[in-house]
Amino acid sequence: MDPRQWKNNPRMKKTMSDQKIWEDRCRRCGQCCFEKWIEAAGRIRFTRIPCRHLDMVSRECRVYDKRLDVGEGCVQLTPENLPQLHWLPADCAYVELLDGAPVNGNTGKKKACRKTKRRGERGR
Repeated sequence: MDPRQWKNNPRMKKTMSDQKIWEDRCRRCGQCCFEKWIEAAGRIRFTRIPCRHLDMVSRECRVYDKRLDVGEGCVQLTPENLPQLHWLPADCAYVELLDGAPVNGNTGKKKACRKTKRRGERGR
């Protein structure tokens, strides 16, 4: 779904304006908290190196409330920047929302995240 359409959808507008509902979409898989290398050609390489603030057991950030201030390269996910973040996994709840998942679907549910190709990633 195009972010411009979100602004015209009353249900989506409420979801995006309510920070708690937006945050609750996250399944806490932690995949977005691992280091990524971007090659000169633009290909994204995923590593097994987590952010130093990621709790590997709970998969939650230890400094979540100040994560954007610690200078670790953390990106706040928003409806506006989501379409440009091609490194997010296809089974990310935010990506699923962007791809047309129901606004209230899977909200707050923790599910096993699959080892999937990232959006835009081609087979090897």
